[in-house]
Amino acid sequence: NKHKKIFPNMPKYYKGYILLRLRETGSEWKVVEKVRNLKSREDDEDEDWYVFYCTPIFGSWDILLEICLSKHEELDKLKTFFNIDEELSKMIEESITFISIKNNFDATKIKSQNLYYRAYVLVRLRKIGLEDEIVNKIKDLRSTEYGEDWLITYTSPIYGGWDLLVAISFSKLNELDKIITNLRSENELSTIIEETTTLVGAKQNFKG
Repeated sequence: NKHKKIFPNMPKYYKGYILLRLRETGSEWKVVEKVRNLKSREDDEDEDWYVFYCTPIFGSWDILLEICLSKHEELDKLKTFFNIDEELSKMIEESITFISIKNNFDATKIKSQNLYYRAYVLVRLRKIGLEDEIVNKIKDLRSTEYGEDWLITYTSPIYGGWDLLVAISFSKLNELDKIITNLRSENELSTIIEETTTLVGAKQNFKG
């Protein structure tokens, strides 16, 4: 694991997500290289966070950061860093954040050594109160047909304007529409989902 400091009494993390919109296209990888290895100091016993994954994305935003953190408030500190860093503040036009309601992500588990594309599906429900039921229905779904290779790596209720976030790792870009269609239809979710939006990693470089 690239992050060695895991509190013994806090083996699981909240997941935070920051979406960035840049002032100009073409600087996506420059921003990724600058932020992808950010983490709390090893000698800081009050904070435990690190950037788990960062990628340019297709969609209405330019970059997505996926962050593991032990406390909700650590996400705001990281977002503040973008404003005070002179180089980043000039490149970033806008940002929004989402964070999981529960600290239920085990950062020590790697599911696979294959390289995947990464997609994030934000879900808004017609009725609140069904979040945990949906999570339990879909959290362990993965491909079962020959020639397909995809799995849901994380799903959680979230704060931040949407109700759920589903993270999917998949091997072929042309599989994604089928995966999302199946999620909605085969698991009887179409009647309770009001809206979804999908953010897709621009490169096949996610491990696990």
